[in-house]
Amino acid sequence: MGTLIHAPVQMEMDDRILVHLETVIVNKFRRAEPFLLTWLESGSAEQGRRSLWLSPRHPIFFSYAGSGAPALDGEWLIRLQSAANTPRGLVVLGDDGQPAEVRTRI
Repeated sequence: MGTLIHAPVQMEMDDRILVHLETVIVNKFRRAEPFLLTWLESGSAEQGRRSLWLSPRHPIFFSYAGSGAPALDGEWLIRLQSAANTPRGLVVLGDDGQPAEVRTRI
């Protein structure tokens, strides 16, 4: 399980999902584009939809459980990048298009 940390929020998810999100987030930040990141909380008593405004003005940290870099799926990246460019923002989905398992600590 990898971790994305932005401000006080820590999101734990599979390394493969995290590497795809990292790629999209870094590309958005390179263009100085803030955006909304949304996910479905899983594995806690407080399940539900959560959103976080990501801005290149604030530090972000990616931590991976594994030492190797997971392979990137080009089609999945395109779907995630397209979503990040919409008013709804980037929704954390697995490569199958279904909500990915994400656990949040604040």
